[in-house]
Amino acid sequence: MIDKYYNRTDVLIEIATLYYIEGKTQQRIAEVFSTTRSNVAKLLKQALDLGIVEIKIANPATSMVHLASNLIEKFSLKKAIVVPSEMNYQETLVSVGKAAAGFLAKCLNTKITIGISWGTTIYQMVDQFPESTLTSAAVVQLHGGVGSRNVVVDGYEVSSALSRKLHCDAYYIQAPLIVHSKEAKEILVKDKNIARGLEMSKDVDIAFLGIGTTDPELNALLRAGFIDQQEAQSLRAQGAVGMVCGQFYDLEGNLLDAEVNERVIGIPAKDLGSIDTVVGLACGIKKAEAIYGALKGNYLNAIITDESVAKRLLEM
Repeated sequence: MIDKYYNRTDVLIEIATLYYIEGKTQQRIAEVFSTTRSNVAKLLKQALDLGIVEIKIANPATSMVHLASNLIEKFSLKKAIVVPSEMNYQETLVSVGKAAAGFLAKCLNTKITIGISWGTTIYQMVDQFPESTLTSAAVVQLHGGVGSRNVVVDGYEVSSALSRKLHCDAYYIQAPLIVHSKEAKEILVKDKNIARGLEMSKDVDIAFLGIGTTDPELNALLRAGFIDQQEAQSLRAQGAVGMVCGQFYDLEGNLLDAEVNERVIGIPAKDLGSIDTVVGLACGIKKAEAIYGALKGNYLNAIITDESVAKRLLEM
């Protein structure tokens, strides 16, 4: 009789092992123990009731929420969103962009002013953002971008694309991100239209920033042609790990005392702290140091990234 097996811990362990680990069917286990399938089911339930077997459901969403919560606590953030790391970088990039588009949609109101940086994550956010109608809203380009070799992801293009989806006004900084000299910058920032754009960039309600890295394979300013190979190597030698709005900083978030930072036409990194919500978008483990530096420098108070980066940030 099967009753003789009740409360027999050794038998319950054996039956549970056969079923949960070795994958034997309840019918096969019943044959081994010369009993019925229904009695095996009762024994398996008893194994659960006694705590011999514990069933845990692996929920990726719960894991992502936990990572986001830890990021908020560690870096004193207003918001953090973590998406699963996909099989390749491009898929992860799309996931981060989709999450950012969803977050922006929740933040919208008729009088909101949205600041936009540049980069592939920003492009993905705008590309996946649904069309809306907020004619009283405004999109503001946070820095120049004229002359970029990749016009699809430069500041003008993504700002223009978002304003079209929102059916609202856009304000541009019609200038390069980095000019060849400080003298050239001084002349350009006196232009009425550029000056207006720069002034408006400081008064946005929410800003979305791409976070650049100085990794030679991923250096956006190098690829865009705003700096050359020699400048890129010099910046790394000085300790630069990342870049926001064209300005380079070290692992602790300190802006580099580098001449290239003085040739940027855009919102000064130090002024980002005056914006209510500044969301950094970046993914891929190669950007972990750049994201960490941006968080340490308080250039961001919100982050949307992927699981591998989130774990690395919490270890640093």
